[in-house]
Amino acid sequence: MPVCKRIVRKHRKVCIGDLNELICLRGRELTPPESGVDATEEFEDTIPEEWAMVETPKGETVFDGSNTEVDVTHKFTISFTEGITSETWVLFKDKHYDILNVENLEERDEWLILRCNDKGTTDNQANQA
Repeated sequence: MPVCKRIVRKHRKVCIGDLNELICLRGRELTPPESGVDATEEFEDTIPEEWAMVETPKGETVFDGSNTEVDVTHKFTISFTEGITSETWVLFKDKHYDILNVENLEERDEWLILRCNDKGTTDNQANQA
């Protein structure tokens, strides 16, 4: 009978001191147009202040729902918060970031890694979508 050996894995750790930037997590509501084709969008601050670790990875991509490759421009690591999904947006230094992927780090409900794409400044309406 084969001997069963425990598989040792590295535990990825985040220290609370690594969370040194304030971000805002926002929900977005789209209102269908009464006439025309442009929907109205309004952002609501779901969590106005959240401490995060900000990273700018190079060469990382994810696939969206239609199997299109999307570049990850920023990774935000935050403490675990229930309800953060790819429908949530990040506001950091007056720029909107579309969350492409949410990872519950090692399924421990301690940390979330938000892989995001930079959508540009909040001043330009076209960059918010």
